[in-house]
Amino acid sequence: MKPGYLFLPIFLSFHLLLSRCKADAVEFAACNLSQYRCGDNTYNIMFPFRLPGSMPDYCGSEGFDLRCVANKTLMINISNESYQVKSIDYATNVLTVVDPDLVSGNQPCPQRLTNTTLDFSLFTYAAFDLNLTFFSNCSSIFTFPWLIPTNCTEFGSNYYYYSVNETPLIVELLQSCSSVGVFAINQTAASDFLDGGRTNTRDALQGGFGANWTLGTEWCGSCQSSGGTCGRVPGDSSKPNCFCPNGTVSSSNECKQQDHGTKTVTSFCLTLTFSIVTLHLVQLNFIF
Repeated sequence: MKPGYLFLPIFLSFHLLLSRCKADAVEFAACNLSQYRCGDNTYNIMFPFRLPGSMPDYCGSEGFDLRCVANKTLMINISNESYQVKSIDYATNVLTVVDPDLVSGNQPCPQRLTNTTLDFSLFTYAAFDLNLTFFSNCSSIFTFPWLIPTNCTEFGSNYYYYSVNETPLIVELLQSCSSVGVFAINQTAASDFLDGGRTNTRDALQGGFGANWTLGTEWCGSCQSSGGTCGRVPGDSSKPNCFCPNGTVSSSNECKQQDHGTKTVTSFCLTLTFSIVTLHLVQLNFIF
């Protein structure tokens, strides 16, 4: 037998075992996209969010898929509506989004009257969210103290109003106005909007609103605080995983650096790999 063929089992053993040892370390890196750039902004993409095509599916969960549109705008679909992602706060589990159709162009009023809706199996409105109700194309003048007139000259010469937070549903008002839209807005943006006496509803909508997620909050925090990256068991999205930086997977969802069993998995893989290689070399010495 030619010597070259004798070395083939050595190479294959080394390659396969070392690849398996590195697999979990690869999962740790793949599920933690820090400083991901989309347009002029950077984002940290971690569980439960994921970027299809850039991250494995097990890094996040269904319903939390993000996409960078035209290499410019980070988007997410919620309840069949596309929202622009403004920020992701993992400390408070708040995703801040804005409906791009509502703030497009330079017009002072909403360009599309579609109520803000969430998939409540995935998100809830953040505590700082308020409702902005917009009354469009009203045929009458109203002087309710909570109702603020605004100028929407691009829509015609009728009357337009908005109110923030609690809005009484008065029959005369509903009958007078051709359409009504209810939008979630950020409380800070709403306060600045009202205190400044501005009547440009687009300014308030531009701040977006917050959506809280709860998926993984009962276990992912301990994984991240121990230096791990959260994910799902590959092939079984119902089971959580904590990928640790030393190339191990923690079944307790916490990377314990002093845990002997966890700490030595990688070194054990390497030792086993080199032991098998050494055994092959010894066998070769006997052959030659």
